[in-house]
Amino acid sequence: MKKNNFIRLVLILLLLAFTGYADAQGIQPPSDMQVRLSPVGNVDFASVNVDTMSNPLNAVSDTALFSYSLIITVQDTNNIDTILVKTGTTDGGSEIFQNQFQYSQSNNLPQGTSYIREGNNITIGIGNYSYHDLFYCEIVLKDSSGNTTTPYKYVSQ
Repeated sequence: MKKNNFIRLVLILLLLAFTGYADAQGIQPPSDMQVRLSPVGNVDFASVNVDTMSNPLNAVSDTALFSYSLIITVQDTNNIDTILVKTGTTDGGSEIFQNQFQYSQSNNLPQGTSYIREGNNITIGIGNYSYHDLFYCEIVLKDSSGNTTTPYKYVSQ
């Protein structure tokens, strides 16, 4: 009887240890993301009264273009195969940009995009767009087996 209980306990401990190992080997979602906007050409901010506006970018002409870059920090670089990116003006929207990037490949990119990986930081340039005061971005990481992370969501403030 004691021998059966001991074997049962050992099997449970092995199962728990293996489950923890399998979870540790899974793909982890990004730990942080920032969006960087850089003016393309001349953007006139001289006439903007910053004291009366919560966001001076709202005064910029609809025709002014900005280069959008996503700076993504990943927790673990071992299991990432693909980075899925979509941006839009609504939660889950993709009307501004949608594409996937191979984690270890920075060439053969779609025109107007860029990809730089330095350690755990990945900078993806998604192109030039007019300013959107409400901007949603969603990042999903995928491993080579097709497993994905929960979406990491960013909303401009």
